[in-house]
Amino acid sequence: MFFLRMLAGFLLAALMTACGGGGGSPGTTGGGSGSAATPTVTVELVDAAGQPITTVGGTQSSFARATVRDANGGAVAATVVTFGADAALARFVPAAGTALTDGSGIASVQVLPATSSSSGAGVLTADATVAGKAAKQGTTSFQIAQGSAVDPATAKVANFALLLDRSTLPNSGTATAKLTVTAVDSSNNVAPGAAVTVATDANTVYTPSGTVTNAQGQYSGQIGIGGDKSNRVVTITVTVNGIVKQTALQITGSQLELIVMPTVLAPGQPSSVSARATDATGQPIVGQTVTFSGDIAGAAGQATTDLNGKATRTFTAPTAVGSYLVQAAASGVTSQLSVQVGAGTTIPAATIPAGAQPSLAAVPNVVAPNPDGTSANQAQLRFLFLDAQNRPVPNVRVRFAITSTGQGSFDSTLSTGTSTVYTNASGVATASFVPGPTGSPTDGVVLRACYSATDFAAGYTCTESVPGVNVRLTVAAQALAVSIGNDNVLNAGTGGTYIKTFVVTVADAAGRAVPDAPVDISLDITHFGKGLFSQEVTFPLNIADYDRYVPDVTTAPSVFGARVSCINEDRNRNGFVDPGDNTNGSVDSFGQPTLEPRRSDIILSYSDPAVRKTNAGGVLLIKIEYSQRFATWLAYRVRATTNVAGSQGSAERAFVTTFAEGDADNGSFHTPPYGVGACNSAD
Repeated sequence: MFFLRMLAGFLLAALMTACGGGGGSPGTTGGGSGSAATPTVTVELVDAAGQPITTVGGTQSSFARATVRDANGGAVAATVVTFGADAALARFVPAAGTALTDGSGIASVQVLPATSSSSGAGVLTADATVAGKAAKQGTTSFQIAQGSAVDPATAKVANFALLLDRSTLPNSGTATAKLTVTAVDSSNNVAPGAAVTVATDANTVYTPSGTVTNAQGQYSGQIGIGGDKSNRVVTITVTVNGIVKQTALQITGSQLELIVMPTVLAPGQPSSVSARATDATGQPIVGQTVTFSGDIAGAAGQATTDLNGKATRTFTAPTAVGSYLVQAAASGVTSQLSVQVGAGTTIPAATIPAGAQPSLAAVPNVVAPNPDGTSANQAQLRFLFLDAQNRPVPNVRVRFAITSTGQGSFDSTLSTGTSTVYTNASGVATASFVPGPTGSPTDGVVLRACYSATDFAAGYTCTESVPGVNVRLTVAAQALAVSIGNDNVLNAGTGGTYIKTFVVTVADAAGRAVPDAPVDISLDITHFGKGLFSQEVTFPLNIADYDRYVPDVTTAPSVFGARVSCINEDRNRNGFVDPGDNTNGSVDSFGQPTLEPRRSDIILSYSDPAVRKTNAGGVLLIKIEYSQRFATWLAYRVRATTNVAGSQGSAERAFVTTFAEGDADNGSFHTPPYGVGACNSAD
């Protein structure tokens, strides 16, 4: 029995040792301390949006993302992660395949197909060392599908650089920012023929110059603001060979000015607050939603800017006396204004230091008149007061006035009337000029902003005799000016003709181009010549001389010693021989009276038969064509007339048919087409 008890004891002790009993740790002998837990690395394949994927290549970008944790599961920052994969399948950007973990223990690299022909499946690995101890390796499977690799030229790209020719873009006009991409291979040689993909956000428009890099490895395009004039940051994303890089462009220029009328409110008084949105050049931003907020509940809400960039909210002033803040936000900018309520409320006097210079601007400085009862057309007046160090001067009292009289002035008004406006914290006071129905001469309207550091006295009138600054503008009624011009070029037509091109320009009273103006053209042959080619031409070209003979109707060129100029025999231009018309008594081959010259001797037409209106620059091209034989023998006048919105303009110029220098010696015009006798002679 004793032997059996001893045997059972040994067996029990052996069993306890094998099971780690007796108070020891797993994997150790009894009483040992055991081994420490191992740090870990997990890895996954994700796209540019961070979503899990399994395929590398094609049009999507692929990234290996590893997370490093210590033995307690905490994120490990600032640790190098080394990524690996079959070199025949995949490569990394950066090429070393290493990255440093961030504060969340995350590191990532971009994964690309190794070559343009790579395909198949493999394992992506991630390794790291934490506190001198190798972390458990992370792995994930991936594939490169057949045909998902890029073309050979693009596959050579190992890196590329982005360059914008400007960091900010004004939100006006047609200004653009140029994006240039320069791609290089693994040896830093330029990579031509590589496909480039560009994406921009924030309502911008990207216009590429091509689809692949040129011989210098460069690719470029233009970024425009599109139809959105708001201040914003644009993110530009460029992808080449799966490599993705981004840069940013700032669009700026929006301004928002607030004005409350009247400027000091009585408790409970009806009032309005207006916000005017403008771009970098001061032009109105139309259709912009403005959000009003602040201390006056009735003023809160939204409004949309009109053709003048102005949005208005009406409200009732609070009953409590005090200072209230009104705010407005639109087009990426915010503006605020302090509103005074209470008849006894006083605005501190302005401190106008020596050397401070005010200015006054009108935008635009040419504005169309308004039909009776309308006010859509306006110019915005902006008074600015800065000191010698360009610091704004607030609280300056300003009165706006129209000091000119006459057309364009007497029927126009100002939004502020005779009220006093105060410069804000930016030293600015504004008003709107609202033209009446009449136009003015160029710069014929004089606007003045009178100013004072303290309140104006009762009965004060803003005139030229009190401190102030002026600005001029034009109320441009559509009084049209038409001009006809030509150059010294004469082109050869077909069948022995000459073609002469003329340019017709149409402008309004302010000299601005009038686009899409329909132009009616006509031509009148006023005189024809008789005599020898070698004799001097004597055509009278003054417009008033259309019916004057040179020298008279009966003198022959041989007696006069020069060519004679005969009046067009078709006096009323009806194409028929009326009594008194056929001055020289000429007849045709059938013995019927004829008229000289014939209407068909010169043909007038539009250079492009389909285009009969001025282009965006107010220009239209017309031309005449005539047979070579009539060169130097005809005097004619071209007339152009246009009518836009009830306003008409016209121009007329006189010319003589000419010939090309190369034809001077043997041109058919050497033979007089109308004879060599007097104007009353058929010879």
